[in-house]
Amino acid sequence: MHKEHHYSNRLGWLRAAVMGANDGIVSMSGLVIGLASSSMDQRDIFFAAFTGLIAGALSMGVGEFISVSSQSDSEKADIKREKKALSESPQEEFDELVSAYEKKGLSSKLAFDIARELTDKDALKAHLSEELNYDSEYRAKPFQAAIVSLMAFFVGGGIPVAISSFSEDISSLIYPTTILTLIILGFSSARIGGVNPLRSILRVTLLGLLVLILSQAISTFY
Repeated sequence: MHKEHHYSNRLGWLRAAVMGANDGIVSMSGLVIGLASSSMDQRDIFFAAFTGLIAGALSMGVGEFISVSSQSDSEKADIKREKKALSESPQEEFDELVSAYEKKGLSSKLAFDIARELTDKDALKAHLSEELNYDSEYRAKPFQAAIVSLMAFFVGGGIPVAISSFSEDISSLIYPTTILTLIILGFSSARIGGVNPLRSILRVTLLGLLVLILSQAISTFY
């Protein structure tokens, strides 16, 4: 039997990973190349970049936790309201479910039978799925998103910081290293998400390169 592979169940942690890694690579590369274009010596550049890496990773994790927690709170509030509605007016909610299936093109009898069977099995799940397009498999996971984005930022941002620790010729290494890393990120995220890699690679790489150019240009004024 042919089995299709779906990727939407990866969206939560994949979004956090791509965002964290991309932010880490781009922001830390921009910071390092900006510092390298100033009069700072290599040791100062490394410690400033390492401090930025720690602060950035922690900020990324906290920000992701707050953002996804807000989404999770909203989901919980919707579930609570739906439970209350089912408890106070079950018949009205049932009729609402039947009507929703009829609007999708089902006959009245089939819509009624499906609504009855799903209601008998799990009324709350049926209503959440139909009215709110909610599936517990894809629910918001604040801790997962926070950890994934924090670690991804640290790994991605650690590459330009490492360059600043062992090379005095930072500017000539940052560009090719960052571009290569962004290409790998774009390709990897596209493969994991099951989409065309080329579009993802171009989007991630070109925007990242733009940030680097602007960061270096701004630093020349100081």
